[in-house]
Amino acid sequence: MRHLSRSAFVCFLENHDQVANTGFGTRLYNSVDRALWRTMSALLLLGPATPLLFQGVERAASEPFTYFADHDEALADAVRTGRLKFLAQFPSLRDPDARDRIPSPEDESAFRACQLGWHADRGRRPCLESPRRSVGAPPNRPGPVTPRHIGVQVHSSASTATLLVLRYEAAAGERLLLFNFGEREELLMNDPLLAPPRGSGWEVVWSSERLSHGGQGNEESFGPGRWLLQARCAWLLEAHSRDAVSR
Repeated sequence: MRHLSRSAFVCFLENHDQVANTGFGTRLYNSVDRALWRTMSALLLLGPATPLLFQGVERAASEPFTYFADHDEALADAVRTGRLKFLAQFPSLRDPDARDRIPSPEDESAFRACQLGWHADRGRRPCLESPRRSVGAPPNRPGPVTPRHIGVQVHSSASTATLLVLRYEAAAGERLLLFNFGEREELLMNDPLLAPPRGSGWEVVWSSERLSHGGQGNEESFGPGRWLLQARCAWLLEAHSRDAVSR
């Protein structure tokens, strides 16, 4: 178990360099499994760090983000040549066919293809909107417990190579976050980080695989005994009295 102090660092899933250096401006959303992307996004927004959202990631933008520069003639040629030389450090971009397809920095049509349309995409927005709302305070709950509030203690535990556990403790209540980045897994209940407060039980208040959040449906099982965690999923649990949980 490890204690994390109040966040003083910034984390992100991708930034302008990472996206542009794919050569074709390919965003993470279009490169990984959708369930894994939702799980990673949940950790970004609900974890202890201050999140940085690269433009468009908040709605899983499909527009690319390539390298561009507004130069003419000789300077444009030099920049294009230098760019291809830089990208040659990545084996997949050394292929002549790939190099021929990489947009030129001065290509105005490539630049305009990177501009966000800002149209509402209801099939993707819930992935990031829902976790952000979950750390708020609904009318029937006490104030929020988030890692960015003074007085909140954050503890972490990596039970396996693909499972991360975070626990937030504050006077307003306790919350447990589980992130399974791998396949379906059985979680042994021998970690004190998983134990609910005395006289309480855990209640799931948010999950990345709920249908309403763009997932494929939940398999929730967080009672006494062993927990079975479905693949590539994140959960936010709140501590409630056992009477409240049983109802």
